[in-house]
Amino acid sequence: MSLRVAILGTGPDPSGDNDHDGYSMGYRHAHAYREIDNCEIVGCADLAYEHAVAFTHHFNLSEDAAYTDHIAMLDETTPDLVSVCTPPGSHRQLVADCAEAGTAVHCEKPMAQTWSDCTALVEICDDAGVQLTFNFQNRFRPAVHEIERRLENGAIGEVERVEVRRADLMQTGIHNLDLATHFAGDVNLEWVLGAVDATSERKWYTDMYAEDHSVGQFRYENGVEGLVVTGEGTDEALSLVRVEGASGTLELTFWSETPLRIRRDGTDWESVDVPDGNAQVDVCRDVVESLRDGGPSQVRAERALRVTELVFGLWESARQRRRVSFPITIQGNPLEELIETR
Repeated sequence: MSLRVAILGTGPDPSGDNDHDGYSMGYRHAHAYREIDNCEIVGCADLAYEHAVAFTHHFNLSEDAAYTDHIAMLDETTPDLVSVCTPPGSHRQLVADCAEAGTAVHCEKPMAQTWSDCTALVEICDDAGVQLTFNFQNRFRPAVHEIERRLENGAIGEVERVEVRRADLMQTGIHNLDLATHFAGDVNLEWVLGAVDATSERKWYTDMYAEDHSVGQFRYENGVEGLVVTGEGTDEALSLVRVEGASGTLELTFWSETPLRIRRDGTDWESVDVPDGNAQVDVCRDVVESLRDGGPSQVRAERALRVTELVFGLWESARQRRRVSFPITIQGNPLEELIETR
């Protein structure tokens, strides 16, 4: 029996003649579902009707599958799973509407604009008994699987420290922080100490502020230490996750011909060959299989909440100018408060 899938937030067709420079994640999700057996795309919704119609043309669907009203789409197409690919400010309402319809949700990150909305997303879906997952597709990169294997085999000894470098914390760096948290054992955090600069007051990629620079030190409950640096000199070409163990180091860089390398104590760096893969297809497959068999997804909501709490906690540490312990007790968005109240 086919799993019925719908897309909320198509955006413009990335292959069309337009000025769109985003990632068109709705299209990426849909292409991924098309690669999975017994998945059928049954509908899409976008505030711009022409975008929704273009989506139906791109995927050879009837124009009747295009909506601007997501409630009507849920009622009339009755999907089993909805990918929410809209800006984070809309996530709480859209996820709640899907949950009320009894529909599982695979949502893009960031989770939401405020910490209270992030926690509400999880509570709403738990109360409704529907599966909620988030698109941390980088967990499915072949290089990540190779790091998992080598850590399990003790290639660098016990993990002691993780380091992250990326352009910002929430929009892109959260992928790296998620991987660092994964390599640290997917355990809860103990504390974070952070500083940020947001002089430009920029909103980048989504409807949320992004800092210009940040630095943060943090610790997990199992004692693993962490360090994150974002901003100038840490652009996409230099994106990095480093795992330091008792007897060596593993280093992952994105968009490199040799994305993974290892250095054991007393030796030089050694490149590690990894196969090609399609992380977006693999994460959607994980979500679908979890929905079908009832097992836990690798990108389940609790994991998204944990790494999102790290970012909000770092921002709150910068706002308070002191170390912050977990769990955090804030409601809003500390970076937004820093920018709009100075």
